[in-house]
Amino acid sequence: MLRCILISFFLGSAWLSFGQDFLPPNTKVYRNLKLALKEPEKVFALEVSFDEMLLELPKEINRFQNLIVLELRFLPNLKFLPPEIGELSSLRKLTVIQTPIKRIPNSIGTLTGLQIIYLTQNEITQLPDNIGELENLEGLYLFDNKISRLPRDIGRLQKLKTLEIQENYISKLPVEIGDLTNLEWLDVSYNQIGELPPQIGQLENLEGLIANHNMLTILPEEIGQLKKLEWLDLNVNKLSALPESISQLENMKLLSLAGNVMDKFPIEVARLTNLLSFEFNSLSTVEVPAAFGNLVNLKWLSLNNCYLESLPPEIGNLRNLRTLYLSRNKLKELPEEITLLTELVNLDLNWNQLESMPGDVWKFTNLKNLGLYQNKLTDGSKNRIEQLLPDCNITF
Repeated sequence: MLRCILISFFLGSAWLSFGQDFLPPNTKVYRNLKLALKEPEKVFALEVSFDEMLLELPKEINRFQNLIVLELRFLPNLKFLPPEIGELSSLRKLTVIQTPIKRIPNSIGTLTGLQIIYLTQNEITQLPDNIGELENLEGLYLFDNKISRLPRDIGRLQKLKTLEIQENYISKLPVEIGDLTNLEWLDVSYNQIGELPPQIGQLENLEGLIANHNMLTILPEEIGQLKKLEWLDLNVNKLSALPESISQLENMKLLSLAGNVMDKFPIEVARLTNLLSFEFNSLSTVEVPAAFGNLVNLKWLSLNNCYLESLPPEIGNLRNLRTLYLSRNKLKELPEEITLLTELVNLDLNWNQLESMPGDVWKFTNLKNLGLYQNKLTDGSKNRIEQLLPDCNITF
């Protein structure tokens, strides 16, 4: 599942295939609304897009009784959906992207066959209170709208696996969010959420929780109950510490904590031995604990802006690291053990106080990029580094 999530994340979930999972092979996609209305019984897939003249959908849209996929894209003057849309009894996927639509008619609650809804980059301010009627819904994508709250009825979507509500104006999640026990992916980033409800711990199948760019000041202890959680992004919040229960997330692979207000290294992280990626910075000088060397599966590590004055020798245990960011710290020297990281491809040491590099720097045989800008290296040290790493792109 995490692989599918990563694909969605990097390629953009709203741009996935045109309902191929729902349509018979070689199904014709109608792209002319007037033509489609002349033979409605033949229409299984309808896309209306890039039409500045379309002000409204005709009421006759209810004639598409065989319609499985409906996509409405880039319609700058389409301001509402007709209530007749609720009569499309065969509809499985509904997409509405980049329109000025502000409300979704309550009649959508009658479309109990819907499995996927994309309502993204619109002007939607609220969802119908009866959205829980969509008993077969598996994916609900609502990002980049103007939604300020989620209806409590959302907890009735028992088959929901993906919920994306990023880039809205939500300040609080309903406690009913905990009823979505089949949810695997939850993205609430770029909102105004101050706290997560304790009921978040009931999401026993959750694999990804993206909550960056909010106003979180604390996490509930119940977050430790998310035993399947693999990706937790809490960048750019107001967290000063992590709950001790975070150390129970034994399947965690990606953890991001940069841009918070922590002044101590979260020791709980050292117990997450399956971590592949970790990002952290602090407001004041922190010390990386020796136990951090337990994270032997790490491949990507960012400790920029941590005011680090030293690294523990145990850094050498992280033999799987490919990328290591240590810029804007106060490092005057590096432990010799760092040269044990022979899989490193990228090493960023810009903006430190280094006067030399370890003697065995030549062991970085896979290193392609080395950043040493704004340090205190002598010309002699620079020449030596270049000689020992002839195939590396070095920035002084």
